[in-house]
Formats: sequence, structure tokens, C-alpha cells
Amino acid sequence: MVDLIVLFVCFIVLSGPVFLVAGSVDMSKGSGTRGGILAVLGASTMGLVYWAYSAISYMNFSKGRVLRLKGRARVARRALGGGWADDATPGLEGLTPWQRTVLGEAWLYSAGMEHASVPAFAKLSLKLSALGAPLELLEACHLAALDEVRHARRCFALARAYSGLPWSAGMIPELSQDRPQRPSPAEGNDWSRLVRGSLLDGCLGEGLAASVAAEASRGGQRPGRA
Repeated sequence: MVDLIVLFVCFIVLSGPVFLVAGSVDMSKGSGTRGGILAVLGASTMGLVYWAYSAISYMNFSKGRVLRLKGRARVARRALGGGWADDATPGLEGLTPWQRTVLGEAWLYSAGMEHASVPAFAKLSLKLSALGAPLELLEACHLAALDEVRHARRCFALARAYSGLPWSAGMIPELSQDRPQRPSPAEGNDWSRLVRGSLLDGCLGEGLAASVAAEASRGGQRPGRA
């Protein structure tokens, strides 16, 4: 099944340039109608592929709202210390050192993303205030930020438990370097950018992350494990 999907994607990606070149050749030979149709089909396919690539690259499949600065996702630097962990203590019996290392890295990655969501919601709060958003939206935004704090603390605790290292959140130096930029016409107005970000991060990203977490929870439940 995976092979068929890969072949289908490759066909779609390659068909655009092929149709465009074939249409251009036909038009140069005098076959204007067929050449024009092929050229339009090729250009449309290439545009669709570019749009899909842009949409996928904008999304984040590990969790929901992402801290983006100048178009790039940012997370805190790795650091050792206290402050960003709760008292979660997963069961470690039966795990090899390699498995503990992999699990530690996986939870540390999630911790970084959850931690970065806190300033991401802070930026969202500023945007909502600038647009005159109602009280309910601002309150929900700050409550969501507090949820991300709890999520980050739990992820850091699991990363520390599995890896045996006191991981914590470090600096995000890009935050101090971020400056408001004039949006390009293709990005739309403030409302359209806010709606697009909420759809991709808040709905699709968080929805996918919740499904992955639920499935992992069902698969990871074992008798006698914490």
C-alpha cells in the first residue's frame, strides 16, 4: 500500500512538467488546441503540487500551535537544570539503555515543542488584542498557554526519567531578535492569517496530535506499569 502511494505521488509530481513540456512542443508544431490543453494541465498540476508542499511545510505534525519567527519554527535551546518538570515517574523496568535513550530524546523533543507553544500563545494573545477580540477568546488563549506549561513540565519530567539527565528549557534567543514585518500580499490580511494559523495549528495540528497521543496511550498500557 505504501509503495502504491509513493508511486502515485511521484506520478503527480512528475506529470506537471511532462504535460507542460509536451504542450509547449505541440504548440510549436502547430497543434494549438491540444498543446494549450496540455500546457494548462501541466501548469495547474505544478501549481497544485507547490500549494500542497507549502501547506504541508507550514504544518507541524508533532503537536499544535508552533512558535514561528520569521517563517521558521523555533524551540528553546537544550539546558540542564530544574524548574521545568513535574513529579511524573514512568516505569523503567524491562527497558534497555538504548530504549531509554530513544524515549528520552522523543520526550525531550515533545517538551521543546510544548514549551515553545507558551510564547506562541502569548504572541497570539497580542494579535487578538490588536484585532479587538472579545474577552472569551483572550481568556481561552491564556488558559491554553497554561495547558502548554503543564504539558511541557510533564514532557520534561518523562525525558529526565528515561534519559537520566536533568533536562530543562533553555533560551529562545530568536524571540529577542523578532521584529514585526510587513506581510506580503499573498499572506492576506490579519484576520485571514489568524484564521489560517488557527486551522492548521489549532485544528489540524492539535487534532492529529491528540489522535496520535490517544493511540499511543492505548498501545502503551501494560499491567503493572506506572
